[in-house]
Amino acid sequence: MLRNIDQCEAIILSRDVVDHAGIARLKAEALEQGALVAFLEPPGRPVEDAAMRDGALCWPLSSSEPTIAEMSALRLRLHVDAPNGFGGSDGFGRRPGGLGREPIAAYCVVLVTTLQQVAAALGAGMRTVALPRDEGGQVAAELEGVADVCLDLVGEESAALALRVADLSTPAGFADVRTVEGGLRAWEADADEAADPEAVPPLLVDEDGEGGLNGAWV
Repeated sequence: MLRNIDQCEAIILSRDVVDHAGIARLKAEALEQGALVAFLEPPGRPVEDAAMRDGALCWPLSSSEPTIAEMSALRLRLHVDAPNGFGGSDGFGRRPGGLGREPIAAYCVVLVTTLQQVAAALGAGMRTVALPRDEGGQVAAELEGVADVCLDLVGEESAALALRVADLSTPAGFADVRTVEGGLRAWEADADEAADPEAVPPLLVDEDGEGGLNGAWV
């Protein structure tokens, strides 16, 4: 049986990625699917695009790079009105009329460009997707093996490999996910097990051995 999906509850974007192609598309998709969106704003570098700010929380930083305390404070400032139940996005464990809460750190994903941003996000229990600081450039070498995922770009709607909200949920297109406890786990591993970075991702197949959304992890 394919386990339910724990949808990404919040996407946080560092200032350098805001103007990358595909970010506006990803932000709109996140809001449409019920995920929260926030921007990190260093001193003197606010997000000026009114359309981009609409529906998102702009979080001022005390310096050019965030701290663990600032990332944690940002998460606590956010509010999930209708959290998914313990069964994931299908919500079979949801209590009727349940109260909202802040997003769970393990289901917050931060789009980062620097090592300090990665350290602050991971220190706050969040997951990270590293992108180039300058669009069209390369991810900083120091982020390789530190950030959960490194990507060259976000991509527009028409891009075959465009980053989507589903990719930031668990299980997703990325092998390693961060548990509520802050550790790493693999696709169907228990929450207290660490993911093997050398492991080969399992294959989603159906009863006939063909791939498909109705298959199972093998």
